[in-house]
Amino acid sequence: MRSEFRGWFVLTLLLLSVLLPLAAVNGQDEWPKIGDSDEGQTNESQKIELTKVTSRAGGRAACAAPASQNDMGSAGDAGDNMSYARPLGDDPQFSSKTGCVDINDYYDYYTFNMSSPGFDVEFALTIPTPILTNDYDLFLEDANGSLLDEAWGSYNPVENVSTAGTSGSGVPGLYYLLVAQFSGDGDYTLEAWTNTSLPRPDLIPSNIAGNLSAVDVGDVVNVSYTVANMGSVDLVINNTQNDSYDIFFVLED
Repeated sequence: MRSEFRGWFVLTLLLLSVLLPLAAVNGQDEWPKIGDSDEGQTNESQKIELTKVTSRAGGRAACAAPASQNDMGSAGDAGDNMSYARPLGDDPQFSSKTGCVDINDYYDYYTFNMSSPGFDVEFALTIPTPILTNDYDLFLEDANGSLLDEAWGSYNPVENVSTAGTSGSGVPGLYYLLVAQFSGDGDYTLEAWTNTSLPRPDLIPSNIAGNLSAVDVGDVVNVSYTVANMGSVDLVINNTQNDSYDIFFVLED
C-alpha cells in the first residue's frame, strides 16, 4: 500500500512540474482569448495619398547668412515679405542676376515700378540643378498684393511670369515679385524685360532673288535669300539650340 501511494505521489509531482510552467505564462497578455481569430487579416499596406503642401522642404541651409548674401547684386538678403522687398528700379531690364533661397531663407521679395502706360514686363527664373529636387516658384503681384501671374510646377528648369494678359498689363505703378522655395536650395538666376525688349528670334528674310525665266512645269527655280536673326536670343526648338528651320516660298505670276 505504501509503495502504491509513493507511486501516485511521484506521478502527481511529475504532472505538476509540467502544468505549473504553463499556468505561469497563460496570462491575458501572452495568449489569445478563446474565440479570437486572425482570419481575414492580411499584410497589405494602407494606401497613402501624397499631396503637395505649402510647407517648406529641403535638407540644408545652402545660402550664406543673410548679411553675407548678394541678392540681385546688392549686399544682403532680399526681404521675406513685401515690407522688406528689394527694389529693382523702374521698368526693370536685366539678365543673369542671382539670388539664393534654402530651407531657412525660402522667400525673396522684390519690388519695381512701371513708369509709363502701355508697357509690360516679363521675368524668367532659372532654377539651379538638380531639377528633380529643386523646385522654386515665381509670383507677380500688384501694389495691393493681389496675384497677377504665377509660375509653379515640378521639374521646370525655368519659370516665367508677365504683366501681359493680366489686369496689370500696361498699367504704370508699383509691383512685387516673389521667388519662393518649395524644395531644394541654391542660387537662382533672374532676368527681366519690358515689352520693348522682350527676347525673341525674329529670323527676318531679305535679299530674295529668283530665276525669272523658269516658267514651265518642271523648270528648276534657283532662289537666293538672306535670313538674319536680329532678335536678342538664339533660335531654340523643343528646348534645344538649333540652327535649322523651314522657310517657304510661293511662286506666282
